[in-house]
Amino acid sequence: MHLGRDSLEGVARYRYSKKPKVDPKYKRLTFRIDKDHEYRGLYVTPTLPKGGGRNDIEIDTQVEIFNTRTNNYDAFRPEDLPSKSKLEKLGYDLRNKEMRFYGKVEEVLKAMKAKGMDVEIQETAELRIDKISGLIPVLVTCPLTLCQP
Repeated sequence: MHLGRDSLEGVARYRYSKKPKVDPKYKRLTFRIDKDHEYRGLYVTPTLPKGGGRNDIEIDTQVEIFNTRTNNYDAFRPEDLPSKSKLEKLGYDLRNKEMRFYGKVEEVLKAMKAKGMDVEIQETAELRIDKISGLIPVLVTCPLTLCQP
C-alpha cells in the first residue's frame, strides 16, 4: 500500500488539519461527486477544511457535455477530452445543447480546440459555490494496486 500525499491516507490528513507543505496533485486518486447529488459526476479536489472537521472540496477545471443516448451531462477534464469524432460517435451533442464549464474556462476551450471542437461561448451563468451547503458525497477511485492491501 502506498502512503503519502497522493493516497487515501494523505487525504485523511486534511481531516486532522495536517496541511502538506505543497498541495498534492492527486495523480493516482480521482474524486467525483457521487450520483445522489445534483452536481453528480463533477471532478473535485479535497482541500483543508475551514473550521476543522470534514474535508472541504473544490470543483476542478472541466466541461460537462450532454449525451443524447443517456440523457445526462458527463464531465471531462481538459486532459481527458476525447476527440470531436469520438464524442459524436458516443452520442454527445456538440451543437444544440449547452455545455457547462467549470474552473479555468480558457484551458478547457484550448483543449477542445486541440481535439477538433471550435466552441464559442454565447451566454454565461455563474455557479454559486458558496450556496452549496451540507455534506456532499464524493466517490474516490484509485488503481487496483493502490486499493488492495
